[in-house]
Amino acid sequence: MRGNTDIPHGYGLFRHALTQVTELARPDLEKLCGGNILLAGCTSFFGKWLTECLLWANAELHLNLELTLITRNRAALLARMPHFNQHAELHVIEADATRLENFPLRPFTHAVHAVNLLYEKAPSWPACHIYAAIHSTEQIMKLAEKAGCQTVLYASSGGAYGVQAPQSPPFTEEAMPVTLAEPTIYGNTKRFVELYIRSLGQKMNIATPIARLFAFAGAYNPLLERLALGSCVKAALQGKRIIIKGDGLARRSFLDARDMTVWTLALLARGKNTECNIGSSHDISIKELAQTVLRCANQPDSNFTVLGNATHGNAPDIYIPDISHAIRIGLTEHFTLEESIKEMISWYRLHPEQA
Repeated sequence: MRGNTDIPHGYGLFRHALTQVTELARPDLEKLCGGNILLAGCTSFFGKWLTECLLWANAELHLNLELTLITRNRAALLARMPHFNQHAELHVIEADATRLENFPLRPFTHAVHAVNLLYEKAPSWPACHIYAAIHSTEQIMKLAEKAGCQTVLYASSGGAYGVQAPQSPPFTEEAMPVTLAEPTIYGNTKRFVELYIRSLGQKMNIATPIARLFAFAGAYNPLLERLALGSCVKAALQGKRIIIKGDGLARRSFLDARDMTVWTLALLARGKNTECNIGSSHDISIKELAQTVLRCANQPDSNFTVLGNATHGNAPDIYIPDISHAIRIGLTEHFTLEESIKEMISWYRLHPEQA
C-alpha cells in the first residue's frame, strides 16, 4: 500500500497518522525518554492508539521505552492485534487488574489506568463495574508505588459530569474540580475513581493527571449501534440506509483520534495533578452527522431516515466539552471532523475484520 493508505509493518494504523502524532507530540514524547510505562486496560480504541503511537515514536525518536500492557485475555488481544508481537519492547501480560499482588515488578516511571468493565445487560453489571473500578485503581496505585512510578494518568470520562442540560454551556473542568473535601465525594463511578486515585496519589506522592475523555473519530473506533458515529459509519460502509432512532436533534462533538493521543501524551509526560477535558468544541447534531458521514463515504447525503422518537433518558441531548483548559496548556485541534471521518472510513475499508 502507498500514500495515505500505507500501513507500516508491525502496526495497524496508517503511517501518516503515526507520523503526525509523533511530530505534534514530540516535545512531550521526549520527556518520556528512557521510561518504562505500564498500560492497564489499554486494549480498547483509546489504548490501541496510545500503544501504537508510543511504539512508533519509540522507534522514530529513539526513546528507549519499555511498555508493559496488562490484559485479561492475552490470546484474544494478540489475535486481533497480531502486529503487537513484532515489538520486543512491548510486554503483553495476562493479568486481572483487580488482583495485581503477584504481578512481576518492573521499575515503572509512568502508568496509564484505563481499566473499564464493558457494559452488559445484566443485573449484576453495576456492582461488578463498581468493584472493578475501585479495586483496579487500588491495585494499580499500589503497584505504581512499589515500582517508584512518578505519574499515573487516569482515563476518566466526560460522563463524570452527569447529564448536560439542553441549554447549558459546555462542561468546564472548573465546574467539577477534584478537591478532597467531604461534600464532593458522590456521583458515578468515574467521578468516585477520580477522587480515589487523586487521594491515593497524594498519599503516595504520585502525580495523577485525569483525562476526561469525550467522543472521538478515527481508526479502531467501535462500529456499535449504540454509538452515533460508529453506527453511521457502519451503515455507510455496508451501503445501507442510516437509521436514526431518535429525533436527530441531540448534539455531539468528535475529536480526531490523533489529537486525542497527542493530548493524552501531554498529560502523561507533564505529570501534573490536573483535570483536562479531551474532546472537540465543534458540535454537530446527529442528523448533520449522518449527512456528513454519507458525504465522506461518497453517498447521497439524503440516504438516512429519522424515526422521530425522542430518546430523552437514554442518551444526553448534548455532550460537548469546554476545552479552554486544554488550550491554555498549549493543546489544540488539528483535524476537522470531515478529515477524521474520511480517515475512519478509509481505515475500515482496509480492515473490515476490525468492524
